[in-house]
Amino acid sequence: MKRNFLFLGFAIPDEEMKKVLNSDRFPLIQTHKFNWNLIKGLEAFDKFKFTYISSRPISDYPYFPEKNIKSRRWVDNKLGKKIEITEIPFLNTGIFKIITRFLSGIYYSFKNYHKEKNKGGVIVYSVNVPYMLIGYIISKVYNIDFIGIWTDPPSVRNERESFLKSKLRNLELFISKFLMKKTSKVITLTKYLAEDFAPKKPYLVIEGIIDENEILLDKKKNRKENLDVIKIVYTGSLEKRYGIKNIVEGFKLIKDENIVLEIYGRGDYEEETKKNKLIKQ
Repeated sequence: MKRNFLFLGFAIPDEEMKKVLNSDRFPLIQTHKFNWNLIKGLEAFDKFKFTYISSRPISDYPYFPEKNIKSRRWVDNKLGKKIEITEIPFLNTGIFKIITRFLSGIYYSFKNYHKEKNKGGVIVYSVNVPYMLIGYIISKVYNIDFIGIWTDPPSVRNERESFLKSKLRNLELFISKFLMKKTSKVITLTKYLAEDFAPKKPYLVIEGIIDENEILLDKKKNRKENLDVIKIVYTGSLEKRYGIKNIVEGFKLIKDENIVLEIYGRGDYEEETKKNKLIKQ
């Protein structure tokens, strides 16, 4: 019997995400893409089973126009498989977003995962306090692994937060650090995330994930349109402290006009990227 892992993430079907992109002023496309590439990688291995609990990747109200996000159940076809995902409900406003994500997340996690006979562990994508807390609780209840997948340091601030949510960032940072140390295994983009926040815990570094099928489709599209352009895409924070300026300055040294850098994100380096003709945003 295959072991079953509970996966807490932010995956909804691509067609549904397109609707979100039309409404969200600050769409979290990087979260959607990375999460689905993770799922496709896990499913391609075909050694384990997964119970997927997901939260819609959206900005806080009013940047995304809906306050009340409803529960949904999705069946998505990937890699010739039917992937079932339970999307949890929550209130999309400030601190209530955190509280309701935790309450609905823990309810649906226990509801869907308790019936599984051969439990392998709980996988939590991103340093998200509600999910991390759920993962920690479930790992203790069932005595299973608590596995973290981290792409960013904890408690990353942004200028769009409510006053109350911004003031609670220090508390969030404290809780995040505590929960990160409680993981049993870690998967990160860099070794420093693991060594700084989960010292002495086993970790695996995966610097990025690429869907080869998407690359082949892009190549076919370019050939059909007689294009010979190589696109390099960056999605994520445009905060200078994370090194985005170094990427841009380094790209300027490339003299080949057939190589294009596309950047998708928000941050304090945003206006400077718009001034650079090599960058599409």
